[in-house]
Amino acid sequence: MGVKQVKRGFALEGGGARGSYHMGVCKAYLEAGYEFHGAVGTSIGAINAVMLASGEFDKALELWETVTIEHLFDQAFLDVLKLDQHFPGSLTTALKKLIVDRGIDHSRIKAVLATYIDEKKVRASGIDFGLVTFSLSERRSYEVFLNEIPEGKLIDYILASAKLPIFMPLHVGDHRFIDGGVINSCPINMLIDRDYDEIIAIRTKSFGVFRRYDKNANVTLIETDEHLGHFLEFDLDNARRNIRRGYCDGLKVLQSLAGRRYYLKDVQLQRVVQKFLSIQAPDLEMLSYFKRETLEKKRVLLERVVPDIGDYLNLDKSFTYEQLMLEMLEFVALRKGIDRFKVYAFDEFCNLIKKKPTAQAANLLSKVGFDFSEKKAILIEEIVKLIV
Repeated sequence: MGVKQVKRGFALEGGGARGSYHMGVCKAYLEAGYEFHGAVGTSIGAINAVMLASGEFDKALELWETVTIEHLFDQAFLDVLKLDQHFPGSLTTALKKLIVDRGIDHSRIKAVLATYIDEKKVRASGIDFGLVTFSLSERRSYEVFLNEIPEGKLIDYILASAKLPIFMPLHVGDHRFIDGGVINSCPINMLIDRDYDEIIAIRTKSFGVFRRYDKNANVTLIETDEHLGHFLEFDLDNARRNIRRGYCDGLKVLQSLAGRRYYLKDVQLQRVVQKFLSIQAPDLEMLSYFKRETLEKKRVLLERVVPDIGDYLNLDKSFTYEQLMLEMLEFVALRKGIDRFKVYAFDEFCNLIKKKPTAQAANLLSKVGFDFSEKKAILIEEIVKLIV
């Protein structure tokens, strides 16, 4: 009797331009030899999923690395976006007028899809492909797999899944459709219902309804706490950045990497903790924070400075010394402008921190969740010098 084949699949959440993040995660999994048997998605997730299903991942990457907003929308809509750049806040008013007049033309999007999606290859691939859309005519959702989509209508159904309310009305047959995100932004359930053994669900945290799923299912959620850009930000630099971020987030899961903002292997935090706990009073006297401190300095470090730094770094009140050391290292790495989207061996990471001068990256720190304070930043950097 043969060994049962493990069924694996991707579920991709909608999110417009944020869909570039999907590509990075999928790239990490495919390079690691991940064999998948299904790909489902909503909106941009459906577009990425169908290209995965066709077996043309490189072509999907090419789309994200070459297609800009000018390829996707007509001049009327581009003019609205330019108006908002010059007169912030005008976008909503201009969009309302555009929608009342006729809605945004989606013919360019359809033309791009026709260039990149080969329906025959998708149907011949043997990969389960599915999508979600919502019928306004019937007031019901459609969760359909490829075998339920009439031949020659694949692109129409994908457009129906990605039809934002700002677009012109879209009919497939007798029914009018809207973006599937209004009912199910990441259709994990479609793969669960087909008895998939392993599901990789990639989230963009865009608008829409993220439906609960059976927690007994083997689902790995991959997502980022960081902003992936506006859903209409079809900008090549943003796409490349999201692909790199997604690739590293995929590797983090596959290789069990440590770090919240960096990607670290072979981490030896106990060694760093021991160095921290071994700091002596003469070392502390050299730090700016302690120059005027009259109380016993080691006690001040452990009882006052440690909780203060933990609070500043947004750590949970019950943080461990290992968590604190890692957060401090990452904070200083950010401050020194060390590239985030790369896998580092722990010793390599510490050596970079030790050797690289501070870049005063206040803007970068604020973007990833730090309320920048120079005084506290200097203190953290001075402590890190003693422990790396």
